[in-house]
Order: sequence, then C-alpha cells, then structure tokens
Amino acid sequence: MGTNFYFMIDGKEYRHIGKRSAAGPFCWDCGLSLSSGGHDCIHQSRTRFLKECAVCGRTPIEESVGASASGRELGFNQSIPKPKSGVASCSSFRWAISPGGFVDIKKSKNVIIEDEYGEKYSQKEFSEVLSECPVKFFDSIGDEFS
Repeated sequence: MGTNFYFMIDGKEYRHIGKRSAAGPFCWDCGLSLSSGGHDCIHQSRTRFLKECAVCGRTPIEESVGASASGRELGFNQSIPKPKSGVASCSSFRWAISPGGFVDIKKSKNVIIEDEYGEKYSQKEFSEVLSECPVKFFDSIGDEFS
C-alpha cells in the first residue's frame, strides 16, 4: 500500500519522484521507528513493532483510520499533511530520483507534481506530503515501481 508521485516540466513526459508508504508507529520526538529491526525493516512482512519507544518509553496514541498514515494511503485521511508528536503512525518515502536532483527540478517554474491518482500538488503541498515521511530511503527505486 502506497502512493507514487510524479513530476512533469513544461508539459513534457512524467518522471517518477518516489513512493510514499505507511510505515507503522514512529516516535516523532526521538526520531525512531518502533520497528524492532529499525527503519530498514519497517516494510518487511515479518516486522515486529515495539509497544513503546526504546528511548523515551512513550506508547503509541490511538489514531482513527481518518487520521493515520495507513488511512492516508487508503484515502480516508484527507487532512493537510503535517508532522506529528509523540508516538503515532508515519509514512516513509522512497526516492526514485536523487533528492539533490529533485531540488534542481523544483527550481523550474513549470513543474507539475501529481500522484498516481491524478491529484496535483504545488511544491509547497508536496513539501507537506514529505513532512509526514520521517523515514526516507535514498537507494533510488528507479522510474518503474508499483
């Protein structure tokens, strides 16, 4: 479950930016996933999540589907994306292009950012999307990724 994001400059061909995916409980204050294997294991099928943050001991807050990261991927969470505090759900973002390359792309005036469902984002709105993704992977997944 996740959402792919694309960009187009001056009406030319779409390119894949990356994919946002729900990534389980995360301590927003300590910057740690509650995955027992750490950030690198959050999307593995056998991942076990801790009941509390290993650093501060906070436990996850109860979130409705309409406020959670998984609810965002399922279309139930329509709130403006924003960082959270305490232990709450999060998303990850896996870059398909280098983040540095994306910085250069953002300097173009005619950039359109769109997700796989046709929703369009301004550069500011896309920055808000990334703010809900404290876990980022920079191993570039390439243009083709589902």
